[in-house]
Amino acid sequence: MNVKEGDRAEIIYTPGGKSVGTIVRVGEPEGIHSRWGPLWHVHPEAEAIETSLGYGSDALCADAWLRKLPDDQQFKTKTTTQEKVVEH
Repeated sequence: MNVKEGDRAEIIYTPGGKSVGTIVRVGEPEGIHSRWGPLWHVHPEAEAIETSLGYGSDALCADAWLRKLPDDQQFKTKTTTQEKVVEH
């Protein structure tokens, strides 16, 4: 399998190409699709997603359509640090 529950992943394929490139959090497993194999509930980080297996903030996505993000990107966040300059 490409991912496990709790992983952060990128959708790399869906039939029709919808939601490719979307970053998601992998939820609980749903079972096995006769054509696509293992299925996961996925939750997008930003917008709703659409796959041929669902739409919204909780959609189904085949394991084969997901690429786990490298560990160094697991908890990467955008933050800005401001430094206060004090003159003596």
